[in-house]
Amino acid sequence: MAPAYTVISILGPPGAGKGTQYKLLCEKLDMIHLSLGDVLRAELRHPESKVADTIRENMALGRVGAKEITVPLLRTAMEKVAADAEKPGEAVFLLDGRISPEARQAEFFEETVASPIAILVLECEEEVIKARLKQRAIEEGRFDDDDETIERRLATFYGETGVVLEHYQARGKVYRVDGGGSREEVAERLGGVVIEVLKGQTGAGDLSLQD
Repeated sequence: MAPAYTVISILGPPGAGKGTQYKLLCEKLDMIHLSLGDVLRAELRHPESKVADTIRENMALGRVGAKEITVPLLRTAMEKVAADAEKPGEAVFLLDGRISPEARQAEFFEETVASPIAILVLECEEEVIKARLKQRAIEEGRFDDDDETIERRLATFYGETGVVLEHYQARGKVYRVDGGGSREEVAERLGGVVIEVLKGQTGAGDLSLQD
């Protein structure tokens, strides 16, 4: 049986700054960032993978994929990363990427890997999100990210995450955090929530934000 890991996930619409916050939080707190997308892409590079074609098809269609594929891959990656970090059974993971918009797949993850202790939701004004996405499109040369595409991506996020948030909201695990302001200000808010959530967890009571 795999060690019982501590898992926290951050959700937020495109442009909320999740990628930046994962990096900042892992710098400030002794946690491990693991991306489901990275795990799936790594599996595509394995020449003997039996699920690479299925993963590739799901990615092309914008789907996360079946729980029988994604969850075992994620569990194996968590075990390896924790072992490499010499923290088997003690690692605190910041998990990047939802398992599925369906509650039954979230339940499968809980049954076979770990039950997240918190889902942090980065909330931003829609106009702020749109401005960030447009600026990112210019900086990264993504000129296809027009107003219509942005609207569609936001609608997809809110539609797909609703069920998952309801699932964890009923368990008192959803924490909503203001995503406005500078990245440092947001990281300070998120870090404060993470520390509060981790209080009472074995070995996590002495966590503090690092400058």
